[in-house]
Amino acid sequence: MGSFFKGCNCTRQGRCSHPYLIRYRDASGRQREEKGCATQQDALDRLTKVYRQKQDTPQQQALEKRELGKQPFGESCSAWLPRQRHFAPGTIRSVNRLLDNHVLPSLESRRVNTFSPTVADDFIQAMEERSTGLFRVYGGGCGQPCIRSGSSPEA
Repeated sequence: MGSFFKGCNCTRQGRCSHPYLIRYRDASGRQREEKGCATQQDALDRLTKVYRQKQDTPQQQALEKRELGKQPFGESCSAWLPRQRHFAPGTIRSVNRLLDNHVLPSLESRRVNTFSPTVADDFIQAMEERSTGLFRVYGGGCGQPCIRSGSSPEA
């Protein structure tokens, strides 16, 4: 089912204020860890909820999740884009260009189930360091640098 524990080194863990952590395997078979449960009962309730969700996941769906997680990201993208029937042709060209020039060179070989918030943050930081990311500064026709709307002027 899973386990719960405190990740601190306090001598009296039953009385310290650190949150409980839970560790379990999700429906795709990957080990997960969550933190933030204030009491043992909260941790046990969360583990029970996760266990029930896992039991309610059909076997075929769990197998598909496992197989999709093993796919490289580039392969997943190439299968995803043609299925987007609501995209206009110009949007498909733009997405392909962004994938080919910015995303796939860094992430193409990474397996889908290895993505985490840290991986996404590292990718965004790398793009910003190359001045191709969210805070890209554009040169204006007037000779002054122009900032894309919604971006940081410090970049």
